[in-house]
Amino acid sequence: MKFEVLKKEIGLIDFNYDELKNQLENELSIYKNVVFDETQIVKAKETKASLNKIVDAIETRRKELKKEFMMPYEAFKAKTDELCNMVKEITGNIDEQLRAFEEARIEEKKVQIVEKCWMPRNYSKISLEQIWDNKWLNKTCSIKTIEEEIIDKINKIEADLRIIDEIKDGNIDEMKAQYLMCLDLVKTLDEFKRRKTIMNELKEDKLSSVDNQDLSMHMELRGTKTQFNALLNEIKKLNIRLINFEIGEDK
Repeated sequence: MKFEVLKKEIGLIDFNYDELKNQLENELSIYKNVVFDETQIVKAKETKASLNKIVDAIETRRKELKKEFMMPYEAFKAKTDELCNMVKEITGNIDEQLRAFEEARIEEKKVQIVEKCWMPRNYSKISLEQIWDNKWLNKTCSIKTIEEEIIDKINKIEADLRIIDEIKDGNIDEMKAQYLMCLDLVKTLDEFKRRKTIMNELKEDKLSSVDNQDLSMHMELRGTKTQFNALLNEIKKLNIRLINFEIGEDK
C-alpha cells in the first residue's frame, strides 16, 4: 500500500509588489521625521487612521488569498483523516484487547506475589500493602527478586524493633506500635523524644505551679500543750505562716 499523489499544483501568488513598495516608500517618506505639536492632535490621529487603512487593506487581501489557497488542502486533509480513522478504529479495538491482556497479567502477578512471596513468610506484624512496591508488577521483575526484597524488608523491620527493645526510657509497646504503622525508625524515635520533652515541661510547670501556690486552711485541733509545741516547731520548719492561731479550752 503506497500513498501516491496523482495531481499537485503548487500555488503561486504574484502581485504588484515592487510597484506598491515604491509608492509606499515615496508616500511614507514625508511622515518619517514628522513631529506634531499639541495643536495638531486631531491631525495626528487622522494621519494614523489613514495609514492604518493601508495596512488593513493589505491584511484583508492576504487573508482572502490564504483562504482560497487553503481550500484544496482542507479537502485533501478531510480525505486523509478519513483514511487514518479507518485504521485507528481497528487499532483502537486491538488496544482494548492488549489492555485486557495486561490487566490479567498484573492480577496474576499479584496473586503470585501473595502466594509465593508473602504467605510463606507467615509474617503478621504488618500488611503486605505497607511494603508493596509497584515495580514488582513489571514483567522484568522476577518472583525470585520480589521474594528477596520482601525478606530484606522483614529483616529490616525486625532489626528496627530490636533497636526499640534496647531503649530503656519510654513505653516500648507504644513505640513499637507507632513504628509498625509508619515503618520509619527515625520518625518514631523523634516523635517519642518530642513527646517526652513535652511531658517533662508539663511536669516542671505543674510542680512550679504547686510550689508557688499560696494555700490557706482552717483547722481545729485537739491535743496537749506539749503536742502543740511540737506541731508549731514542725510548722516553722516548713515556713508555714500562721494567722489567727488561738489556743482555747476543750469543752
